[in-house]
Amino acid sequence: MKAVPDIEAIGAHSSNPIWQSAATTFPVTYGRAVIERILPHRHPMLLLDTITHVDLQQSGLKAQRRTDPQDPVFHGHLPGRPIYPAVLLLESVVQAAGCLVYFHHAGAPVVGARPLDWAEERLVVRQASFPSAVYPGDAVNVLVRILADREGAYFFAGQVLRNEDVCAAIVFELGACDPKYTTVPDV
Repeated sequence: MKAVPDIEAIGAHSSNPIWQSAATTFPVTYGRAVIERILPHRHPMLLLDTITHVDLQQSGLKAQRRTDPQDPVFHGHLPGRPIYPAVLLLESVVQAAGCLVYFHHAGAPVVGARPLDWAEERLVVRQASFPSAVYPGDAVNVLVRILADREGAYFFAGQVLRNEDVCAAIVFELGACDPKYTTVPDV
C-alpha cells in the first residue's frame, strides 16, 4: 500500500496553497446556514463562515473563517497576548474536510436539505504544524484536499493560511467517512 505523503512532500509548509483553483473549480458562496445543512456543528463550534470553492476533480475545498475578537477563547488563551488555539484551527480544517466529503459523496458541489449523516469514528492526526499564530480578528483561508480514499477512510492535507502565512499544516485521516456509516441525501 502506498504511504500517505507527509507535510513536506505535499508542500503544506510553504506559502503555496495545497491546491489552487483551476478550470474544474466551482466558485460557490455557502454561508453558515448552508454549512449547517452539511455538518451537524452549531455555534459556537461551527468554525467555518463560508465555503468559497469546491473542486471535485482536484478533490479540494476552500473555506473562510474570521476569528471574532469577542470570542471568549481569546480572554483565557494567553491573556495579554491572545492567540487562537491550535486545536481550533485543526477543528476548522476537519470541518472543511467533512464538507468536502459531503460534496465528494454527492458528486457535485450542491447542498441537499439534510446534513451528512455524520458518525465520526476516528480522527488520526498524522502530522501537524502551527508555524504562525492566528490573532483576534484575523481572516484566514482553510484549504483541504483529499490525498487518498481507501478502506473506509479518507486521508487529507489541510492548511490554514492568513494571506500567505501558513498558520497550520495538517495531514490527517478521518474514518467516519465509510459509506456504510455515512449517507448523503439526494440533491
